[in-house]
Amino acid sequence: TLGYYSGTFPATAWVSDGSRSAGVTFVVTARPGNPVRLAIAVVDSQVGAVNEALVWPHVVSVRDDQGNGVDGVAITWQVVDGGGSLSNVQSATVTQAPDDESWPMPGIAMAWHTLGLAEGRNRVMATAPGLPGAPQVTFTSQAVTALVRNSYRGPENYAFEPVNVTVAAGKTVGWWSTDYFLGG
Repeated sequence: TLGYYSGTFPATAWVSDGSRSAGVTFVVTARPGNPVRLAIAVVDSQVGAVNEALVWPHVVSVRDDQGNGVDGVAITWQVVDGGGSLSNVQSATVTQAPDDESWPMPGIAMAWHTLGLAEGRNRVMATAPGLPGAPQVTFTSQAVTALVRNSYRGPENYAFEPVNVTVAAGKTVGWWSTDYFLGG
């Protein structure tokens, strides 16, 4: 009996007649069930400079009722507030291995968002039109006039870039930290 997770699993069957035994090794592939759920997979809320691409893509996942990722599900993307544009859009879920080939992420799709020309809220909607009820998720980002990036360079050693920021009165400066998005 296979468990609750999809994937490829090696198995060995042994037979013995008392005086000798023999085994055969084979591979079993468990496929995911029907897709039932669309969810935001990575980083919902981001801050970015106006008219610049966000640091991370918007990423959705499609899962079966056991939580397995399901590839091949159509996804539509749409900027719904704040303007800007989408690029490198994946229109169907696939298995990704973003940083570590040994940790594949099945059932995800992504799109990169360049924010609009004005400060304020930017929203992007992803829809899975082929799933029951055509579920949607919305990513919300904030566009600011300037963005200061904080990067970790060792114990108690952080770098801020740019070092000097000048903006007009009433405009917003955002702050982005590598530690925040990496879970530190």
